[in-house]
Amino acid sequence: MRVDAARNRDQILDAARTLFATRGTDVTLRAVARRAGVGTATLTRHFPTREALIEAAFERQADLCTGLTEAALADPDPWHGLRGMVNRVFDPQARPGDLQITTFPADSPAVRNIRELTRRAKEAGSLRADFETNDLALLMQAGDSLAATSPAAARRLAEYLLQSFSARTGPLPALTDAPHGLRSSLQSTT
Repeated sequence: MRVDAARNRDQILDAARTLFATRGTDVTLRAVARRAGVGTATLTRHFPTREALIEAAFERQADLCTGLTEAALADPDPWHGLRGMVNRVFDPQARPGDLQITTFPADSPAVRNIRELTRRAKEAGSLRADFETNDLALLMQAGDSLAATSPAAARRLAEYLLQSFSARTGPLPALTDAPHGLRSSLQSTT
C-alpha cells in the first residue's frame, strides 16, 4: 500500500472510531469521510460497505473482547465467569484496551459468547431470569462514562449492578424507553 493510501486508511479508521464511539454506528459514511478529511470515494475504496468499516474500526477491540468472553466461558461457574469478565473490563490495570462491546454486530463471536454465558448463568440459577443482555450493555456504557474520570467509581458501579443481576434479588421494571445508544447489537434473544 502506498504511503498516502495507508495514511488515508488510518485517518478513516480513526474518524470512524471517534464517530462510532460518540454517535453510534448509524453515522453516515459521508460524515466519516468528512471527519477523516477524505472523499467518500476514497473511503469506499478502502471499505466498500458500512459493515467492512465497522469491522475494521473495531477489529482490535473485537479480538480483545472475544478473548475476554472466551475466558469467561471457560470458567466452570458461569456467574463467576460473568463477574470476572465485567470486573476485568473496569480494571484499569487489566483492561485490554478500549472495549466498546455495545457496538459489535449481533453475530460477532464476543456477542455470541456473552449470550451463551448469560444463558448458562441463568440455567445455573445465579443470574436473574429477567436479565437481558442489554442490561450488560447498560452497565458497560455507564461504567465507561465513569472510567474516564474515576476508575474506582466505575468498579464500584459495576459491583452494585452485578449484585442487582444476581438471581437473589427482586424483579426489575422493564426498560421500555431506552436511549438510542442502548439499542445495541447485544439485544437478548432469550
